[in-house]
Amino acid sequence: MRDLWRAAGVPDSAIAVETASTTTLENLRFALPLLRNPAGPVVIVTDRYHACRARLIARHLGLHATTDCPDRGNTTRWRYLRSWLRDLVATVAFMLGRRR
Repeated sequence: MRDLWRAAGVPDSAIAVETASTTTLENLRFALPLLRNPAGPVVIVTDRYHACRARLIARHLGLHATTDCPDRGNTTRWRYLRSWLRDLVATVAFMLGRRR
């Protein structure tokens, strides 16, 4: 995603990259210290199928977040459908886990 921002002309000084996480929840938690103004709006760059869950988790962590989703490029329809289904299951699991 950093490469997409660079290609769009965003300077490196304006891009914060978190590299230690293995889940979306970890990614957003670990990114909190990188944010200059966590109370302000945050843009999460992710795939379209993942955007809803990313915003949901961000809201859970107290972030005001929007998403920016690049085109899926040359991803096959089957792989993209699998990704949507996987993320749907992960979203339901996250919602159920929050209720406990």
